[in-house]
Amino acid sequence: MKKRNFILSSILLCGLLCLAFTFDSQVLYWLWSDIKPVAIILTLLTSVLGFYLLKETNNLRQNSQK
Repeated sequence: MKKRNFILSSILLCGLLCLAFTFDSQVLYWLWSDIKPVAIILTLLTSVLGFYLLKETNNLRQNSQK
């Protein structure tokens, strides 16, 4: 259960960092507009962790039904 909570927290953190914005006096900027590879890496990490969480959740359900 602790492992699943850690993975879910990591997914939320990476996903929210992908969508992070910074504010200027009149303009809204995407935080990764100058460093797009960071956004790509965060998006991939979020996707991989999400897939892993789904896989682990399905394994736990199958093991609990046996």
